[in-house]
Amino acid sequence: SILKKDPTSVIGGVVPLYRQNYNIGNNDLFVAEADESDGSLVTYNPTIGVITNIELEHVDYYNNLEDLIKIMKKFADNSQCLIGNFDCQNIKDNLHADKWFSTKKITNMDFALIPKKSNGCEIIADYYEQEKFIDIIKVPIPGLHNLSNTIAAIAACRTAGTLFEEIKKGIDFLQLPKRRFDYKGLWKNRLLIEDYAHHPSEVDAAISMASLMIKTKNNLSEISPKRLVTIFQPHRFSRTRKFQKEFAKSLSKSDLVFITPIYSAGEDEIKGINNFSIGNELKKLKPNLEVYTPSNNQEFRILVNEKTIEKDLILIMGAGDINI
Repeated sequence: SILKKDPTSVIGGVVPLYRQNYNIGNNDLFVAEADESDGSLVTYNPTIGVITNIELEHVDYYNNLEDLIKIMKKFADNSQCLIGNFDCQNIKDNLHADKWFSTKKITNMDFALIPKKSNGCEIIADYYEQEKFIDIIKVPIPGLHNLSNTIAAIAACRTAGTLFEEIKKGIDFLQLPKRRFDYKGLWKNRLLIEDYAHHPSEVDAAISMASLMIKTKNNLSEISPKRLVTIFQPHRFSRTRKFQKEFAKSLSKSDLVFITPIYSAGEDEIKGINNFSIGNELKKLKPNLEVYTPSNNQEFRILVNEKTIEKDLILIMGAGDINI
């Protein structure tokens, strides 16, 4: 829309530009953010298909990674032009892409965006096409996963015929969707950030961005946070059972951790799988880490008031009702 292309779009989160998760455009461009959660991906026949990563997440639908790869292969086959992330091992090993993009490699890449400098709020990167240096780009959002998403979008736009000069203008206006490292303001002189992270890799990415903000002292508010506090609401019993050790490993990079009761998303409880079980894994991994596993919301509120201090960066993560 910034470039007056005005595509029709359906997105998984609320886009700040539209203030909703869709847009009704006035031309023949249609952009859909699809996911693999229920296998419906195989019904798409895109002119340009983009696969950003392949990682087992929806264990309520897929038995294993091989089942997921079968679905992704069908989506790839249905795409007139498939653009793939060369940095993802599961894509590289299992799919044939018509065009490849990377944030790590230039050689043999159709599109590359190589980071040079990051301060926790933006990333400066070198942009290449067909191994040829084109320009330096300032991406106004943090996180290497967002840099990867940016080069994926650039690759799709260039393949669709958009001029790079127009794309670069649009990048200046990039904003993350709601609940994607979403700055919520200050509470009792504590910095609050909300993220939709509900898979170990997503938790890792959010914690990495928050840690970098603290380390570089380049922040979203007038305070410079000194400590990382994470509040994590696990999403689904099946996902928690599958990944509780991985969640513990990701959360262990915090200074203080709260793990709330699981948001079931309609699933039945699984015996022995709860916030306490993640907490136990976390204590095994990092015995000296301060970890709290409240039984209910009232206990959770009391603990957050008592245990957090001024200049904490409080990172709230989860896909359930933990959002502010």
